[in-house]
Amino acid sequence: MEIISPQSDNYSSKKAQLINEEKFGPYTFPFKTQLSFEPLIKFWKTKLGSEDRGEAVLAKEIMSMLEDAPELHKPIEDFSVLDGYDDLVELLLAGIFPSVLRDKQLGFAIPPFLLKGFYFTPRLSELLLAREIRFGFGTNPILTKAVSIARACAVILNKFYGQNIVIDPPFNFVMRPKGKSMERYYKSELYGDFLEIKQLKPLQEISQDQINRLLSNIYDTQAWLEIVPPTHFEFEGLVFANLIDVTEEESLSRIKHKLLENDALIHPQSIQDLQFIARNYFGVSDLRLGVKAFDYPMTSEAPFRYKIEHNFLIDSPLEIFDPEYENSVYLRLCRKNTIMVIEDLVQYHDPTDIEVELLNYGIRSLVIAPLNDDHGQIIGFLELGSSRPNGLNALNLMKISELIPLFEIAVERSREETTNRVQALIRTNYTHIHPSVEWKFISTAYKYLDEDPLVPLKRAEPIRFKQVFPLYGQSDVVSSSSFRNQAIREDYIDNLKRIQKILKEANQYLDLPLLPHYQWEIDKVIESLSKGISTSDEVRIYQFIHSDIHSILRQIEHDHPQVTEMVKGYFNDLDPHFGIVYRQRRDYEESLRMINNTIEHILEEEDERAQKMIPHYFEKIKTDGYEFNIYVGQSIMRDSTFTDVHLKNLRLWQLTTLCRIGREISKIQTSLSCPMDTAQMVLAYPSAIDIRFRTDEKKFDVDGVYNMDFEIIKKRVDKAVIKGSQDRLRKAGHLSVVYMHESQRQEYQEYFNYLIKNQFLDKDVEHFEIEKLQDVEGLRALRVMINVDEHPQLSKK
Repeated sequence: MEIISPQSDNYSSKKAQLINEEKFGPYTFPFKTQLSFEPLIKFWKTKLGSEDRGEAVLAKEIMSMLEDAPELHKPIEDFSVLDGYDDLVELLLAGIFPSVLRDKQLGFAIPPFLLKGFYFTPRLSELLLAREIRFGFGTNPILTKAVSIARACAVILNKFYGQNIVIDPPFNFVMRPKGKSMERYYKSELYGDFLEIKQLKPLQEISQDQINRLLSNIYDTQAWLEIVPPTHFEFEGLVFANLIDVTEEESLSRIKHKLLENDALIHPQSIQDLQFIARNYFGVSDLRLGVKAFDYPMTSEAPFRYKIEHNFLIDSPLEIFDPEYENSVYLRLCRKNTIMVIEDLVQYHDPTDIEVELLNYGIRSLVIAPLNDDHGQIIGFLELGSSRPNGLNALNLMKISELIPLFEIAVERSREETTNRVQALIRTNYTHIHPSVEWKFISTAYKYLDEDPLVPLKRAEPIRFKQVFPLYGQSDVVSSSSFRNQAIREDYIDNLKRIQKILKEANQYLDLPLLPHYQWEIDKVIESLSKGISTSDEVRIYQFIHSDIHSILRQIEHDHPQVTEMVKGYFNDLDPHFGIVYRQRRDYEESLRMINNTIEHILEEEDERAQKMIPHYFEKIKTDGYEFNIYVGQSIMRDSTFTDVHLKNLRLWQLTTLCRIGREISKIQTSLSCPMDTAQMVLAYPSAIDIRFRTDEKKFDVDGVYNMDFEIIKKRVDKAVIKGSQDRLRKAGHLSVVYMHESQRQEYQEYFNYLIKNQFLDKDVEHFEIEKLQDVEGLRALRVMINVDEHPQLSKK
């Protein structure tokens, strides 16, 4: 159903011609349809005896007035018939648009399926006249017409053929005040309570197969009209609707969609588009948006290599990360890694030249949010500004928190794309294509080669798989960062004590004031290492040993034979590549390598077995442990049929594989120089998604804005914490399953029962709620200890 804006300033809120052929072209609805008040009059007749006194009085008044309005009992083709009946029409519609709400409601009434409106509430009338309007199910007028016809046919099939077909896509309005730069978005809720269908000819037989074919392509207008001929039915009555303001939801959806585009954060026009949508989202007409990608802490590499530089001061001669501006909003953001809200820059305490420059740029209120990668490291920032003090303030934080994960994913994706482009310069062959999807690439390549070679800039069609089920799992080395830091600390302490011994010996023979000074420095470093170590400490101590200590050791080795052999022995004991003591770290890295090799071997062996059960796409990602993604569904299976049995089989296989990994890692503990255990986790995602092969990254990724939830949850679930505690969900020697719905819990509980019975798992299953994660809430989890004892069932599996 299409609703068009009024054409002239003498428009009445009660009736108006709404045809807009510039948008839709000449439009004739194939079914006969007329405005009729009879269904509504019947409704009021039933209210004459209502126990609600107000309803009864109103119904009596309507019936009385209808005695003098015989034209309203008949179908109406010409709206001029309504002239003189304004009060009666308003009373008839009083149950739909109550007088107490009419000035606030955004409502209208129309004949069934026609592009004409005979009544608008005063508030909607005011909005329509004052704003430019775009509308429809999308931007395609042919699609809009097709949906109207399909809906009409569905109503007929439901009434006369016992179907229950729902074709009710939201009809969207975009309104922009004339001359303004902001839009508001509305969604209509249509009600056909007072619509009647008249059967003009005997019903013809329609099979369920015919109906199913219609539903497989609801936009095939000709097919619908062949099965449901327009000459057999006609519509009478009226349809009414209310408009719901969905500006926030629609703006957020548009931002998500925009950020899914390739190079969404590279081109200035894309940033302008995002800024326009953000103005609608925040309701701030002068809002400015900036985004910048960089690495923090800064490294010796160029931190601005990612081409995402659209921050407010990009054209300023000032360097925003210059240590000279230590108190600037940007360096404070980096140090604190938290959102900065400055409601009025004029009131900023102890401003630097950076804040002055922002004021010169026209920014009075400012919000800057850090963007983080999976490890919590800053990879950029998002900034929003307004020319008005308090134009942005702390009340905007909730909306901003919705944007942060979207921009984080977009920045990370853009960084990866940039890195991949660099790698592409040195690649001469394609990366390995997984066998399960190789057929699709071959088919697409043949189709591409069969096209006319004279067509310039031809492109192969994208590689997509629709409605595939994702299975995500991970086998993570627990506390690997802590083990690594401990190894670094122990190596440095060992290294420094060896140096101390040499300096102490040399001090007996040599009168060099630097020797006791460095001994004192080393004592301080060892004391600080006993408390912990950070990345900056690691770099600082490495430079201290290499730049300061080794220089003086080389000098006294050459000039003072009393300590020559001692110094030579020291340097011989150092790692030849790193030039420092590297024993504990080597033990740690060797242990991690053994764990990863074990996991990798099991995953490859088990997936080879699983591919025989059902073809599926499989990829593994090496971390401190391994993550693996599986996509399975009908679109991937070339020659066979996909069923729920396949999916359940693969889910159970995933659990048994992780049990095997947990058991094998337990077995090799005694062989590890640095004993570390693993935690196994599964994300049970409830629905199918679409994936697309990203040629720039040579990998599959989710396709479409509505599939982003899976990526966001997958990104966050590793940090899951049990609700009401500080404990992480993942636990050494345990298998966890994160889920969303009760039906999933029941399904995985059945799998656990089977695995417990067959001694894969311990019998005590824990049930948890998960604390709200960034942009993710409502998650629950099952957790159980893996049985690592040898037993026949597990060996066979």
